[in-house]
Amino acid sequence: MTIEQLTEQLEQRDALIAELSEAVDKLRGELEWCKRQLFGRKSERYEDPNQPKLFDTSASTVQDATDADESVTVPVAPHERHFRGRRRGKRQPIPDHLRRERIVHDLPEDQRIDPATGEPLLTKIGEEVSEKLAFRPGEVYVERHVRIKYRRREENLNAPESESEVVIAPPSEAGLAKSIAAPSLLAEIAVRKYADHLPLDRLVKIFGRHGVELSKASMCRWMQAIGELAAPLLALMKRRMLEHSVIIGHDDTPVRQQEPGSGRCRTCRFWTAMGQVGTAGHYVLFDYTQNRSRAGPERWFRDVHDQPLFVAGELQCDAYAGYGTNSGGGGPGGLLDPEGPWRMVHVGCWAHARRKFHDARLNAPGPTCEALAMIRQLYAIEAKIKDASDDDRREVRQMQAKPKVDAFFNWCADQQATTLPRSAIGEALTYALNQQTSLRRYLDAGHRPIDNNATERSLRGLAIGRKNWLFAGSEAGGHAAARLFSLIGSACLHGVEPLAYLHDLVRRLPATPISQVDQFLPDRWPANN
Repeated sequence: MTIEQLTEQLEQRDALIAELSEAVDKLRGELEWCKRQLFGRKSERYEDPNQPKLFDTSASTVQDATDADESVTVPVAPHERHFRGRRRGKRQPIPDHLRRERIVHDLPEDQRIDPATGEPLLTKIGEEVSEKLAFRPGEVYVERHVRIKYRRREENLNAPESESEVVIAPPSEAGLAKSIAAPSLLAEIAVRKYADHLPLDRLVKIFGRHGVELSKASMCRWMQAIGELAAPLLALMKRRMLEHSVIIGHDDTPVRQQEPGSGRCRTCRFWTAMGQVGTAGHYVLFDYTQNRSRAGPERWFRDVHDQPLFVAGELQCDAYAGYGTNSGGGGPGGLLDPEGPWRMVHVGCWAHARRKFHDARLNAPGPTCEALAMIRQLYAIEAKIKDASDDDRREVRQMQAKPKVDAFFNWCADQQATTLPRSAIGEALTYALNQQTSLRRYLDAGHRPIDNNATERSLRGLAIGRKNWLFAGSEAGGHAAARLFSLIGSACLHGVEPLAYLHDLVRRLPATPISQVDQFLPDRWPANN
């Protein structure tokens, strides 16, 4: 072989080694990420490795401290130490709104009254009171609805033929028609499953301990019926969200659904939409689809006449291709397509961009820590202006945050030039630079959040419940779950106790005209109750 051939062969091997090294580093990072998800802490809290520890007892630190003690002594003024939150070991006061049951502990009668004369031996001078929290288990009882029947008197029998001889009180319209479950039981089951994340199989056992046999199939039908009952209310909440919100947060999460007869599960999706904070449309609404295609969110943003809704609105979401983002290649017609029917404005999420760097910190600790530190400065600015008005927030962002954002993207461009594109840090840099336009948009308006974390938090309860009930039993069950998640999530968003809210909703909504369902809106319901 000639020298040129040997040189070419060495270059090919060097390129192959570099490619394999890149693949190994990427796989090692993915392995560490999987191990961290299974066994490690999932928090994305930033920890600077260059920051010295508080109790670093290394020899150099001790020697430096000794030298400092020998050199100079500086008097320090006394100060007060402030504690965040509640202090450990401090007993919390018992709430005043709880009902009190008086339990009296008195001396025996022979110690208080003279048995010979019957005269009191002691004089009461007061009471010593201590309080303890108590709990009485729930009770399953039967409501007997008795309708009184009357017969008209003989002198009134000459009434018009349209009137019956026997008169009876009308039946109750509360709850579900032809169901043995009262509104209180229906609300309890719904809250236990969709707020407390208990699967129906476990609820069957809980009610069995009370001596009541309820089937899982019956409870499934009841939950679907509640969802259908609340459909007009949810439609009103959606209409108010779209009318009053300038920006809507959107996200999704997977869930498995059983396929009857196949013995397998398919992966479906829950979608969540969060209305703008501080407006009359501040609700959280869920939707359920059979896949993650863009047809799901597009269908949600259409009315009953198939016309697009929220046209030219602002959508805060991730870079999922189905939205039609610039980097996603979702094709024409997506929600974010500037020439499509919706023409929504994409507001990026800095939490997603930060997460890419956080996941790459084991492969490239130096650059990732530098990126996380710069993003942390942006969040420090947001913490200071969280209670400011929209105009003041925009002004501060333009003066303080914009230069830091410019520096961050300049740094990303410089790093990308010397970073392997397929590495974890390379993918994080590519994501940030591709989403640069949408990530910068929060600087231009004070009402735009820096991230989509509020929308992601609305999915947290669903993610916890998914670990318990594992899958949806059917497509109808998934849609019912989406409606109940919407009711309970929106109630919690406005500080409404979900059990009392659902109980009143199931009890009174069946007899309420469509024109009056606005009294059950979570933000209005407390004023009426």
